[in-house]
Amino acid sequence: MSKARFIIISLMASSLFLTGCGDLLSGPMVSPDNHIEVGEHGIYVSDQGETTLQRVVVAQPSWVCIQSDVIGAPGDILGCSAVAQGENQDVTITVNPTDLTWRLHAALYNDTGNSGVNEIPDPDMPLLTALGSPVTNEAVLLADPGWITVSNQPLVNNDTVIVERAFAPVPALLVIHDLRDEAVLGYKALQVGENLSVPIKLEVRGQVKDVFAEMHWDINFDRGLNLSDPAAKLSSGEFYMAHFEIQ
Repeated sequence: MSKARFIIISLMASSLFLTGCGDLLSGPMVSPDNHIEVGEHGIYVSDQGETTLQRVVVAQPSWVCIQSDVIGAPGDILGCSAVAQGENQDVTITVNPTDLTWRLHAALYNDTGNSGVNEIPDPDMPLLTALGSPVTNEAVLLADPGWITVSNQPLVNNDTVIVERAFAPVPALLVIHDLRDEAVLGYKALQVGENLSVPIKLEVRGQVKDVFAEMHWDINFDRGLNLSDPAAKLSSGEFYMAHFEIQ
């Protein structure tokens, strides 16, 4: 076979292969228009379990759902909302706040069964990207500024502070930092939910005065503070710090 003929046959085969791929990865279920924009810094969920996604674009009527996290992958579906074809702004979803995880996933599903009836996972199946992967967007859980209540106070037994209230929606650690250099002075593992009158023993370094309480997500579920445990952020993108003085 001549070199020229081999090249022509190769090009024809490549064209057929690409055409076949185009047929497999086309249509509304894999449209590049399908995408989700969460908030700029993460996903905020109110005490009532409401969260709002900034923007959702779909090529057909669909569902957008919030899912828990399982080792970095989407887990259980916590709540869904119907979205119309095209662009949808400020989409509200109600989830069960007791099932939250420190990282959440927003995902799209088609509405190909009974219109407006949630039939996930079958026949309402995940919408796909052009490469065949589910359309998702992961983000961290954002903190509420009312989760920590603490007042100026003297040390108890010369080494302990009392945080009046700390609410943890997921496994978390309440950490006390020295404002001078943000060093960790002490921490306490929280139970999920309300925590009242939380004592935290400190490693006192000299004359400690200005400190702050911060919530860190216990991503290893070991009730110990690790470098990988991220500090919670507010919707503004700032770290959630509750400042107080040791008198």
